[in-house]
Amino acid sequence: MSRNRPRLGADGVDITDIPRAFLSAAVGLAHTVEVAVVGNRRTARDNAWEAVQADRRRATLRAEVNQLVATRAKRS
Repeated sequence: MSRNRPRLGADGVDITDIPRAFLSAAVGLAHTVEVAVVGNRRTARDNAWEAVQADRRRATLRAEVNQLVATRAKRS
């Protein structure tokens, strides 16, 4: 029997689809329970966006400090 050919049961249904469907439902249920118990967890995308925002805030503050230093240097 070739591994690429579907294994058909007596009713003509591919019997490998049943475990996939069950696994998919089980994973969905586990995710739903996790969100209900733990709450939404931060993702890598959330962490990356927060890092981008922090970098922008630091750059803005650095520019302000550089401008203040330049202004003070002109007065001297």
